[in-house]
Amino acid sequence: MSSKSLGYWSSVAILVIGIGYVIALGVGFARHGFREPITDPVLAAMEILTLLSAFAVVFLAASVYGAAALDRKVVALVGVIFAALFAGTTSAVHFIELTAGRQLGDAGIVWP
Repeated sequence: MSSKSLGYWSSVAILVIGIGYVIALGVGFARHGFREPITDPVLAAMEILTLLSAFAVVFLAASVYGAAALDRKVVALVGVIFAALFAGTTSAVHFIELTAGRQLGDAGIVWP
């Protein structure tokens, strides 16, 4: 797969996931209003969408690296590294919230 097509499809994925997140957010606000925190199953859907978007960001950064000119490869590589660190941190937090947080019965992440 070329870096151009990888960038295109990862951008499309980020767009679709973002639209899904906005829809889930709207459902959460319609269900709970602005005074109550959003709860499951809407919160779980939002967390899964966040997990998916983190990986799409890494693919987008990798496509930028692949398309970068030779004199910009180092900067693009730093972007890939930061995108991977972002995705790892985001994935860890939301995966733990989806699994261990619910098993322990803690409120965990309360949105908003």
